[in-house]
Amino acid sequence: MRAQVFHGPGDLRLEELPRPTPAPGELVIRVDAALTCGTDVKVLRRGHPVMIPVVPTAFGHEMAGTVTAVGAAVRDWREGDRLVQTDLGRTIQFMADQEKAAAHVRVR
Repeated sequence: MRAQVFHGPGDLRLEELPRPTPAPGELVIRVDAALTCGTDVKVLRRGHPVMIPVVPTAFGHEMAGTVTAVGAAVRDWREGDRLVQTDLGRTIQFMADQEKAAAHVRVR
């Protein structure tokens, strides 16, 4: 999979990474759309030892995508579900179906 990888302040590279497999309780998500927010710009310029304590690391935290794999012990999510993640570090909103998502984002 391709990802923007943060190597340090001012050093962002498009790289090919291995496809992840989900651990128990995790999802693997194909990113269909990614956003750049002010925090991303600040981190790219200066780095951030709390938000990105280890480099290199895949960069970004706001996206919409499709579930491609589901780990053991995951409930309520299936391959093909569409979702939106809108928080740094932890997920505030995950919306799996279009009716729920329509209140927050237009899904097509």
